[in-house]
Amino acid sequence: MFRSIPFRAAERRAAVMNRNYNSHTHEYRMFCAHRPALAYDGTAPFSEWQKTAREKLEELLGLPLELCDADFETEYEKAYEDYTEYRFTVQTEPGYYVPCHLLIPNNTDGKIPLTVCLSGHGSGMHIALGAAKNKADVEEIAEEIKSGLRIVFVETMQEVLQEALNQENLNQENLN
Repeated sequence: MFRSIPFRAAERRAAVMNRNYNSHTHEYRMFCAHRPALAYDGTAPFSEWQKTAREKLEELLGLPLELCDADFETEYEKAYEDYTEYRFTVQTEPGYYVPCHLLIPNNTDGKIPLTVCLSGHGSGMHIALGAAKNKADVEEIAEEIKSGLRIVFVETMQEVLQEALNQENLNQENLN
């Protein structure tokens, strides 16, 4: 009996030493052990599985998005030494407005290059909308910079909005 006590104590110490106190490690192990409910298992034709998975994904993402009036509104205009700043909002979904800033250099005549930067919440979203003096300007941009970009030439705010809100433009295949 005396021999089993030290053995149990040693066993208990080893168990305590091997306990997982790292929540990230624990969550990663749980993630690895989990089999997603919609994982393709080959029991149904791929096209049927894909249709079901796509419908569920659209439901979870709240798609399709409801089209709505842009309800464009200028909030303010501020003049600075070298440029003028315009703050405006655009309704992208019913009841949801995106704040925007437009900076226009002073002392310019005619068309000037424009870049619209759409902020994302992760990597992979790289679409640039702009009006260049001429399309040859784009050829001067290094390929490393253009990699992963979709460059669109626009002339009006309506064209910017049409391009920015067109879901087809978000497909990876449309990127350069």
